[in-house]
Amino acid sequence: MTTPKTDLAAYYTHIRALLKEHGVECAELEARILIEDLWLNTEGSTGQKPLGPLKTLNEAIYGAQSGFIPDSAPIREKIDQAVARRAQGEPLARILGYREFWKDRFLISPATLEPRPDTEILIESVLKKFPHAQNIEAAQGLKLLDLGTGSGCILLSLLREYPHSFGYGIDLSVEALACARANAERLGCSARVEFICSNWCEKLNGDSRFDVIVSNPPYIPCAEIGDLARNVRDFDPILALDGGADGLDPYRELIGSLKHFLSPNGWIFFECGIGQAEKIAMMAKKSGAVDVEITKDLSGIERVVEISYGDK
Repeated sequence: MTTPKTDLAAYYTHIRALLKEHGVECAELEARILIEDLWLNTEGSTGQKPLGPLKTLNEAIYGAQSGFIPDSAPIREKIDQAVARRAQGEPLARILGYREFWKDRFLISPATLEPRPDTEILIESVLKKFPHAQNIEAAQGLKLLDLGTGSGCILLSLLREYPHSFGYGIDLSVEALACARANAERLGCSARVEFICSNWCEKLNGDSRFDVIVSNPPYIPCAEIGDLARNVRDFDPILALDGGADGLDPYRELIGSLKHFLSPNGWIFFECGIGQAEKIAMMAKKSGAVDVEITKDLSGIERVVEISYGDK
């Protein structure tokens, strides 16, 4: 019996047209990603990925001769379902179940915020403050704390940069922590991280001290959540978005208390929203901070507030 074949060029063109029809801006790229991720990168019964069809896909996209690949009804159905979800506005990363962040790929779930490029400024800020700790010969690594860890993308990216360091990730969501643990396992960091289900620092040992405390807390004013882009409003967890009436409730709760968890000369790094940095900086100064710095993202938005209490 002859195995049915699929004209890959025609199939790619069909998906691209469908995505364009529904207003997807990068329809060409997303059509390619869906085919590569859900079909061409699917391991067969031999455990080997069919790399050959990638050449065929390139030919289809760049105008060379068309080509055919063995048909697979279940995979076609899977792609068609994914395209339908994308056409209805669901973010591509949610459909694929992962998002690229910093230097790695991170699994995401309905309980985790989708990592975004703006948050990479948080990683850069820490690296600038502690460049020496990247030395793989260093005997003493950093002790890191990530509040509201979600997928673990911030904490695990830092642990990958600081191979002798140890980190703690805290989140109120059990489901988010399961995703973070899965990412730690995939990235080889499980032995250097501990995840804790807690409301901020409630379950931390009072004697714990950290060189670096990072957090991307909820900072959207609750009245503005309904006006967010659909891909955020309808798909990111509300727990990771709602920052109270003015978006600053988490900072009020954390600033001041966190200094008791800092090592001598340790630093706190907060991500924040548009127009919030100066208010957070003022809170920190009123709580006794001796050094407060603000870092802008690539769009010129004040995105990270860096706080030090010296040796207290």
